[in-house]
Amino acid sequence: MDISETSFSNTDLYKRKISLIDKILHHKGELPYSVKCLYHGIPISFNFNTKKETYPLQNYLPPKWKIYKSKNFLNINCYSPSEFSFSPDEWSNEPDPGCHIIKINNAEIAIQRDFVGIRHDSSNIDLIFNNSINDGFYNSLRWLLPRRMLEQKKIVLHSSCFIGLDGLAYFFLGPSGAGKSTLVSLAKNRVILGDDMNILSIKDNNYLAEAGALGGIINNTELLNQSFPVGGFFWLHKNNRCQKQQLLKSTASLKFVASCSNLFWNERDKYIENCIMNYTTKIVNTYPFYNLEFTKTDEFLEYVDGKYKN
Repeated sequence: MDISETSFSNTDLYKRKISLIDKILHHKGELPYSVKCLYHGIPISFNFNTKKETYPLQNYLPPKWKIYKSKNFLNINCYSPSEFSFSPDEWSNEPDPGCHIIKINNAEIAIQRDFVGIRHDSSNIDLIFNNSINDGFYNSLRWLLPRRMLEQKKIVLHSSCFIGLDGLAYFFLGPSGAGKSTLVSLAKNRVILGDDMNILSIKDNNYLAEAGALGGIINNTELLNQSFPVGGFFWLHKNNRCQKQQLLKSTASLKFVASCSNLFWNERDKYIENCIMNYTTKIVNTYPFYNLEFTKTDEFLEYVDGKYKN
């Protein structure tokens, strides 16, 4: 396997992670201890070698997400890097955040600084990540779930999002470093859905915002059971002043598509492309999109929901 195709700077780590593929490529069935849940409506059985390993996930999931019966579980076997002679520090010793996809026969392999995953088929997955609810867990789900969620009319947006004083949800888009986390940290008197990954859900031609549970802050897991009507979208720019300017629909479309997370466009999946393009057209024709320049104060709030309060 040609490691020159990766952007990993720690090539020794990449080689070691590549070597794991042969060890777990042949699926051996489900591990004995499981946590079964509906993760954004997708029935998943997270399976572990020991009961103790299930505790972090049991404590994290909202009670309403936990289920026990389903005909179509996505079975995910979860392994610790220590089972393959990696220490926690060794496992994630890589600055590049990219998720690298490899296809071998019918299997899809994902290698990232925090996890290694093998999707054997549509229902059986093996994951290796440090057994806690942290970046490895979230990043592995961001590899697995966005394409499935799209079938349920849910789009994972690389965004921050809060609920305005008007009760509407506002999405803040932009590349890493644009200020998504900074902005919501300044959002006084606002309910924060998330600072990194949030969900745009389409229900009966209505568009709703939901907390992602796919990375970043979650201040209140009860928010994972709620949805909020959408008020608008903002493309962020840090500046020494606050102002907003409405975007042309063509520009808004490009910004929205760029914010759809982990759909792996290079695979040229026509179903995914058609879904996103259709949703994009509807969304930019329904909601305002703005450029938002902001400073590190809460002054920007009056440009968002029009109600600036200290």
